[in-house]
Amino acid sequence: MKIEGFNVLRHEGTLDNGIKVVLFKKDKSPIYIRTVIKAGSCYDPKGKEGLSHFLEHMICNGSTKFPSKDLLSERIDSVGGIYGLFINNQLININIEIASKKDIDVAIELLDSFLVTPLLDKNKFDNEKDVILAELGRSQSNPSKILYNTAIKHEFLDSGFGHPVIGFKESVQKIVYSDILEAKDRLIGSDRMNFVVAGDIELKDLLKELNKLLLPTTNSSAIARIDYSLEFKTGVVRNFDNNFKQSFIFYGFKDASRFSEEATYLGILGNIITRVRSGKFYKILRQDKGLIYGLNWNKYKGEPFGVVGIFTDTTKEKTDLLLTELKNCFDNIEITEEDLERAKKNIVKSLIRTMQTSEDWVNFHSDREIFAPDNNKKIEQYISLVEKTTYQNLLDVVKKYIDPKRNIIIIVN
Repeated sequence: MKIEGFNVLRHEGTLDNGIKVVLFKKDKSPIYIRTVIKAGSCYDPKGKEGLSHFLEHMICNGSTKFPSKDLLSERIDSVGGIYGLFINNQLININIEIASKKDIDVAIELLDSFLVTPLLDKNKFDNEKDVILAELGRSQSNPSKILYNTAIKHEFLDSGFGHPVIGFKESVQKIVYSDILEAKDRLIGSDRMNFVVAGDIELKDLLKELNKLLLPTTNSSAIARIDYSLEFKTGVVRNFDNNFKQSFIFYGFKDASRFSEEATYLGILGNIITRVRSGKFYKILRQDKGLIYGLNWNKYKGEPFGVVGIFTDTTKEKTDLLLTELKNCFDNIEITEEDLERAKKNIVKSLIRTMQTSEDWVNFHSDREIFAPDNNKKIEQYISLVEKTTYQNLLDVVKKYIDPKRNIIIIVN
C-alpha cells in the first residue's frame, strides 16, 4: 500500500542551520508541528534526576514577547490552535497545532518563545518546583506509573533509563536555578532537534517560516547516561502499597531492537494474544476464567535494551491464580497461521481507520524519523512489513524472546 493511498506525500528538507524537516503533506488538513529535541531524562546528571523535566516546565513559562504562560496561551487561542510539551526518557517534544497555514506566524512565535527567547524567570523557579513536587505526589498514587518505575529501576539501575522522568523528591529538591540555565545551554539547540510536520502546507513555505527561528547551538555534546554493560534481569519484583485494593501486574520479556523487523513481529504477537475480545490470552483470562477486566501489550523503552509484555490487574486475592494462568498461557502458547492472518488484517485496517488527522501522522512517524530514519520510515514500509510477515517469522520471535524461564514479573499491590 502506497503512502499516496492515504492522500499524503512525504517530503524532506533542511533548514539553513542544518536541521532536518520532515513534512507529511495532507491537503485540507490542520497543520501539526512537532519539534523533537534529544533532551529527555536520560541526559539528567546523577543526583539531579528530573532536571530535563524541570527544564521542560520552565521553557514554556513565558518569553520576551509573552512574559507569562497565560499570554502564550491567549496568543494560540486567538487562532483556535493548541500547544503542549511532552517529555520521555529520550526526548522533549513541543507540539503546536493550527487550523491553517494562514496562522503559521503564530506557530513560529510560540516556537521562538520556547526555543529561542524563554525568560527562564528566576522568580518563577520556586513556584515551578512546588508544582513538580505536587506532580510527584500524584504520580506516587498512580499504580501504572509505580509499575513502570519499579520495572525500569530493576532493569536499568542507576543509568539514565533507571529513574522516573520526573525524578525523585530528593533529586528535584536539589535542583537550583543555575542548573536550569546550564541544562538549557546543554540541551536546547539546533544540533539536537528535528521538525516533523503534517498538514496542508508546501515544504518551501514551511522551510521559509522555520528559517525565521534564530536557533542557538548547544555549548556541549550532551551524552545520555547509558550503561552498555547492563543485561536483562529476570525475576519477580513486588512493590507493596496498602493504598491499592487491586494488584497491578507486568509480565514481560526482553524486547527486540526498537523499529527492527523483530519488534514488528513481536507487535503482531501482542495483537494476537491481547486484542480486545478476540485475543487468545484475553479470552482465557477474562471470558473463561474471569480473572481480569482487560490487558495490554506494553513496551518499556530503554538502552541497551527494552522490555515488552503484558500489563493487567486483578483483585488481591486472585493475584497468585492470575500469575499461574499467565505462566500457563506463555508456557503453552499456540499461534496458528489463521491467527497471524487475522492480526495482520487487524493492524493494517486499523491504521487505515485511525490515520485520519495531521497529529496521527506526526505521532506515527516522529520517533521513527529520529531513531530509525532508514528503517520503516514511511507508513507504507511498515504496512508492507506487516503484510509480508510469515508464520515462521512469528515462530522465530516467540522462540527467541518469549522464554518463560527468562521473564520479569512486576507486581504492585
